[in-house]
Amino acid sequence: MLKLLSPNKVQMDLYGLFQVSENLVVLEATVASGLEPLAVSEIKEKVPFISQLCRARGRVFFSTYVEHVQQILMLRSIDHLYLIVSTGKDINLQEKDSALSSVEKLIEFPNWNKVIDIWRSVSKFKGKCFPSKEEYLEASLKETSLKQIVQDLWKEREVIEVTEKQHVDKESTVCGGHKFKDKRNELKQSIMRKIDRKSMYRNSDQRLEEDKVLKFRMTCYRSGNHCVTSQEVACSLGGKLQEKFNWIVDLVNHDLEVVTNIREDLVYLGISLTPDSLHRRNIINFGPTTLRATVCYNLLRLASPNPGDIILDPLCGGGSIPVEGAMALPGCYNMAGDIHPMAISRAFENIQNMRCERKGYIDLSHWDVTNLPLRNACVDIIVTDLPFGKRSGSKQNNQNLYQKAMLEIGRCIVPSGRAVCLTWDRANLTRTIRAYGSLWSIVRIATINLGGLQATAYVLKRGLESLDTILEKLQKRKRRK
Repeated sequence: MLKLLSPNKVQMDLYGLFQVSENLVVLEATVASGLEPLAVSEIKEKVPFISQLCRARGRVFFSTYVEHVQQILMLRSIDHLYLIVSTGKDINLQEKDSALSSVEKLIEFPNWNKVIDIWRSVSKFKGKCFPSKEEYLEASLKETSLKQIVQDLWKEREVIEVTEKQHVDKESTVCGGHKFKDKRNELKQSIMRKIDRKSMYRNSDQRLEEDKVLKFRMTCYRSGNHCVTSQEVACSLGGKLQEKFNWIVDLVNHDLEVVTNIREDLVYLGISLTPDSLHRRNIINFGPTTLRATVCYNLLRLASPNPGDIILDPLCGGGSIPVEGAMALPGCYNMAGDIHPMAISRAFENIQNMRCERKGYIDLSHWDVTNLPLRNACVDIIVTDLPFGKRSGSKQNNQNLYQKAMLEIGRCIVPSGRAVCLTWDRANLTRTIRAYGSLWSIVRIATINLGGLQATAYVLKRGLESLDTILEKLQKRKRRK
């Protein structure tokens, strides 16, 4: 079991990382809390050189060579990657003026030329990173003008959307609302997929990439009790950076995000190497309970798949698990299905969005998990996201569903096969596993924080006995009672 470190211990280890060598860079990878061991495992497996590594809740810190950064961005278990540029030592966070003054010193330590060169190699930014005062003032005026153009276009779009909706509602009222139900849904989907503000900004910007001045945003993440707020730290540090480098402040359309982390007595400054979370890579049609791709990958790693394994997700929803399986595990074959037509529609769209050579690794079906159209012992691994009983289903419904589902997938999986089941309804799943005796044995339990929900991933192993033998034993046990 991975030992999570206290803030003081992480602080000491971070100082150690910075003191190893000037030729190395210190990185922070974030992951859903509870999945840190899997992220560490992938980092050690796929990154050619790791000097040192320390871990905390939801984060992994390590040092490596600059040339390995691109490979690290290809890791599938992590959500964000940050380049740590400085850490604060013995900072007093109990007195406001002293705290802000000490935190501001974080920007004085780094070699910013080296930091920006690393960031540019990742972001491919071609503009001016260290503009003169005149270049900054000229760029600021152009930014103001461009934002006004985007604001005017956005207002026009809102008027068009309201007009379209009123037109459809009027037709719906005249025809009794039945004929145009599909048309209203189609309009809703089209509005959701229309161009957003960021895309509108990019399309309206006609400047050459080389003429643009770097725009940045300062963000502060803070946990614990301190005399300063996150906003105060962000404003103070952001102002100092703007004065020092003549960068343009832009909270929405920024090129560079500088991040300050204050966790108890631990303070460190970093820059984001991932403008968007790395989990936004596969899915284009999200459902109400769609799992992040990074979580799906970690669930698949929990199952320890081997080349040639057949992986089944009998409750696939939008298909995030089988899509990630097909993308990350090309040597395996994925089978998926769901009972809800909308889930099948979303899964089909997400599969069609995949690269062509990967589509052949997934078979999608419309089925009932309690009565799967599969022969006995035909799959090697099962990885699925069971209904939590929150947004989908209820604890009362789960009791019956879990019993039937675990029995049916126990029929379809090979003896000694591995299953990973994610749920929030821990009581019902534990009760079901115990009720079936030797059908399932618990190998490992991992608690995962999913958007504030404490979900649990059960790693199970299928017993060697046949399903008929297990059911016969259960019948005998009931008769004795």
